[in-house]
Amino acid sequence: MMNKFKLTILLFCLAPILLVGQNLTIDQAIEKALNNNYGIQISKNESEIAKNNNTIGNAGFLPDVNLSASDNYNVANTKQQFFTGEIRERNNAKSNTLTGSALLSWKIFDGFNMFVSRDQLKLLESQRETNLKKSIEQTIAEVITTYYSITLEQEKEKTILSIIGVSAERKKIAGFKSEIGAGSELEFLRSGVDLNADSSALLKQQLLTRNAKRKLKVLLGASISDTFSVDQKININPSLVYDDLSNKMKAPNADLLLINQNLELSNLQIKSIRSLRYPTLNLNAGYNYTQTASEVGIIQSSTNKGMVYGASLNFNIFNGLRTNTQAKNARLDYENSKLTKEQMELELETNLQTLFQEYQNSLTLIKLEEKNINAAKQNMTISLEKFKLGSINSVEMREAQNSYIEAQNRLSDEQFIAKRAETELLRLSGQLVK
Repeated sequence: MMNKFKLTILLFCLAPILLVGQNLTIDQAIEKALNNNYGIQISKNESEIAKNNNTIGNAGFLPDVNLSASDNYNVANTKQQFFTGEIRERNNAKSNTLTGSALLSWKIFDGFNMFVSRDQLKLLESQRETNLKKSIEQTIAEVITTYYSITLEQEKEKTILSIIGVSAERKKIAGFKSEIGAGSELEFLRSGVDLNADSSALLKQQLLTRNAKRKLKVLLGASISDTFSVDQKININPSLVYDDLSNKMKAPNADLLLINQNLELSNLQIKSIRSLRYPTLNLNAGYNYTQTASEVGIIQSSTNKGMVYGASLNFNIFNGLRTNTQAKNARLDYENSKLTKEQMELELETNLQTLFQEYQNSLTLIKLEEKNINAAKQNMTISLEKFKLGSINSVEMREAQNSYIEAQNRLSDEQFIAKRAETELLRLSGQLVK
């Protein structure tokens, strides 16, 4: 009965691993994120908005044409007295005025600001495209990191499961020794406490795995079952070269592209303010129609229609020095953009150095921990045999188990750290999106 009870407990702990649903590869996860991620969809819409705004009409090259019409009626009590002495008086006298017009207004010169506006709209469209690229890169990096964090957590589950198997064997041996008088009741109780502790650790670890899966589901923007499985191995590219990464980072990096685009926008803002020092010239043309009718008065009805056209010139010669203030601020903003660019270049180079050092360090530690894990596993196996023979006690046996857990977890952690650093290095160098 006791063995059946233990088997039931073990199956309960194993259930989340045994009930594995569809296998989700890293490529499938990235594809789902590119199609469904909310952040990417928002960035796509913003990019489309900037594309729609980039027209010659928004830049100010095209004229405005307006049509208007009105038909007004008036009912009033009217009394008119003329110099001749004649008096005209009428109650509820009706009058009507019908007007219609078509007017074209075309600004043909605005100090070259329309050309500046055109360049600004093009640059804003490019900037939104860069933002979309950055959003895609960041999302892919998050997907990769989160995906392999699930692999990490599941690997830790496997480690705890293997320890549970050893702890269960320990308890069985301790119980047998206690029954035949070759061991103490304390050893049996201690082995039971350790087995319960391992089972508790497994439940906590399974919760971490489920939480990591939920985080991935949010990034994918898709409804998938929590029972999906991921790759059981973290694949790391060990051949990244720093100089190659540094050279590639200087061209396609999204953060640098955005900084350069902001710098160019600041320069265009200076040109836009300069245009305020020039006059503006408008051409106007239109057609007017007016018809009036009245039941009382000198004129019974009249109609007026015809073309109107002309030009207007406006030249501001003084506006309280506001243009000078705007020009000074625009130049300062341009200087700030240059400083921000230099700061960004320094930060990116520093981040690249830090990540590459972390990447290399993890690769070295992985090789070391792979050796350690084999030694720790052999030590645990030998310790279990010694425990059977009674040459070591349960405390020493537990130390061997803990050494194995720590070695395995260190290896899994370093593999994840190396993968995370590799992913960030590829993102910074613009190689994450192909």
